[in-house]
Amino acid sequence: MFNLFKVRKPRRFHHDYLYVDERKERLKEIEERARRELGLPLRDNNEKEELP
Repeated sequence: MFNLFKVRKPRRFHHDYLYVDERKERLKEIEERARRELGLPLRDNNEKEELP
């Protein structure tokens, strides 16, 4: 009887990534910070990484 007055809302979508490379993310942040400090242009996501 009480369900007539209270409409239930669906749960919101929440997605957690299963596989995240934390080391890669930390290295990317360190590289961006170093580029800013040295005044170098920031690397685009589409730009290929150079291999030594």
